[in-house]
Amino acid sequence: MTEGTNVEPRPEGLYVHVPFCVRACPYCDFDFQVGRRVPAARYLDGLRAEAAAKGLAARRFRTVYVGGGTPSALGAEGLDRLLAWIGEAAGLDVPLLEWTVELNPEHVDRGIAGGLRRRGVTRASLGVQSFDPGALRVLGRGHAPSAAARAVRVLAEAGLAVSVDLMVGLPGQPRSALDRDLDALLALPVDHVSVYALTIEAGTPWQALVRRGRRRVPDPDAQGALLEHAEARLVDAGFIHYEISNYGRNGARGRHNELYWTWCDYEG
Repeated sequence: MTEGTNVEPRPEGLYVHVPFCVRACPYCDFDFQVGRRVPAARYLDGLRAEAAAKGLAARRFRTVYVGGGTPSALGAEGLDRLLAWIGEAAGLDVPLLEWTVELNPEHVDRGIAGGLRRRGVTRASLGVQSFDPGALRVLGRGHAPSAAARAVRVLAEAGLAVSVDLMVGLPGQPRSALDRDLDALLALPVDHVSVYALTIEAGTPWQALVRRGRRRVPDPDAQGALLEHAEARLVDAGFIHYEISNYGRNGARGRHNELYWTWCDYEG
C-alpha cells in the first residue's frame, strides 16, 4: 500500500515498440519501417537513451508487452538482446503478472521459443490472422497455414501461454471459411484469441488498391454476423468473452492490455 493511505498502488505496465517489419501488410496503419536490414544496434541505443531519460530503472512494472511492428523481425539474437536489456533496464527483479512478446509465425522455432522462456517471457502473441492460404495472400502475410500451427505448438511446448490474432470479415468471406479457421485454431493449444474485423484505414495500401479497383471494402453487416458466429463458437469451446475482441480460456486474460482498458498507468 502507499504510505499513509489505504489505497493500493495502481499497477504499471511497460510497452516497448519494435518498429520494424519484413513486409508491409496492406491493411496495417501502425508505425513501422520495412527494410532488408534491421538496425537493431541503433534501435537499442535509442531505447537506452529514452529509458535513462525517463528513469525506467526506478519504476516497478507488473506487466511488459513487446509489440510492433514485428519484434521477431529482429531475429533470434537481436530479440534476445532486446529482452535482456528490458530485464535489466526495467529492474524486473520481482515476478511479473505477464510478459508478452508479439511474433510472426514464420519466425518461430525452438531456439526463439526457448530464448523467450529463459528471459522470463510468459506469453506469446502470434499474428496468424487466418489458416486459409488465399486469405493470407490477400492480407499480405508471409507465412503458410502449416507454419502458424507449428509455431503455436512450439511455443506451447516451451511453456508459453499462446494468444492468436484472427482476422474476420474479409470481403466476400463466407461463414464456412471462418468455420475452417476456427476448426484449425481450436485444434491447437491456444489459451487466448483476439478476433478482429478487417478495417480499412485512411492512407493504407488497401485503400489505394480499392481506388484502383483491385480490392473491395468489407461489408459491415456481414462482418457483424461473422463476429457473432465466432463469439458463439469460441464461447461454446470454453473461452470467456471478456472484452470486445478478446477471448481467454482457463483465466488466460490479456493482463497488460487490461491496464489500458481500465485506465491504469503504463509507460511506452
